[in-house]
Amino acid sequence: MSIAIPRQTRTEPTVHGRRSGGRLRGFFAPPSESIGTYLVAGEDVLHIDAPALNAFVVAELPVILLTVVGGIAAVVWGTRSGNLLVAGAAMVAGGVLMLYLRAKRWSQRYTAYVLTTARVLRVSGFLSRRAAWIPWVKVTDVRYEASLMGRLLGYATVYIDSANPTSGLAEMKNLCDPQAFYVMLTELVQLKQGPLPQGPWGQATQTAPVPVLVLPSSPTGPVPVSSMPVSNAVSLND
Repeated sequence: MSIAIPRQTRTEPTVHGRRSGGRLRGFFAPPSESIGTYLVAGEDVLHIDAPALNAFVVAELPVILLTVVGGIAAVVWGTRSGNLLVAGAAMVAGGVLMLYLRAKRWSQRYTAYVLTTARVLRVSGFLSRRAAWIPWVKVTDVRYEASLMGRLLGYATVYIDSANPTSGLAEMKNLCDPQAFYVMLTELVQLKQGPLPQGPWGQATQTAPVPVLVLPSSPTGPVPVSSMPVSNAVSLND
């Protein structure tokens, strides 16, 4: 599920001289809790999402299984053969792997995908902090991709193309609630840029205005096209 948050609004610039305790908490706060510091005056947060835990488990599952099986085999062999060094090394390697996976997941916790009234924003990083954003008027294309496991477990990735390909914001990876994120993102883009006309089956189409041919009137009735001057004739093949 996506992160449930109250609407946050930045109404005035940050005031300097806050207490050191508040600064320290803000320094280590996840982006989802400190997103207000990245907003401009009058900008509202509408939706926040983050990388899904089940997507992380699926991605790291082969490494976890291989390490667990190899570690158990090494411990059993080392214990039965009396080679406690091998058993100890296997246990240490397993502990290092667990710490690595925990740190990697911790870094994902410090990633937030944010939709505001003005832009789409990604904020990430624990010690250092990175932010990349695209205003709604610059979004040119949005794509939704979910693997088989993603469809079964409820996570997916949303890709965003913009008029600036070097913006640094190209994907919202493994969203917890991708359907809600994708629908809101699409609605915000249409709200800022306007919806495309709907085709006969409901699909968006880009149509050009149809030219209208106006013939000169005659008091004796309609003028046949064959009797019109050559300069006024219109080719149907144009």
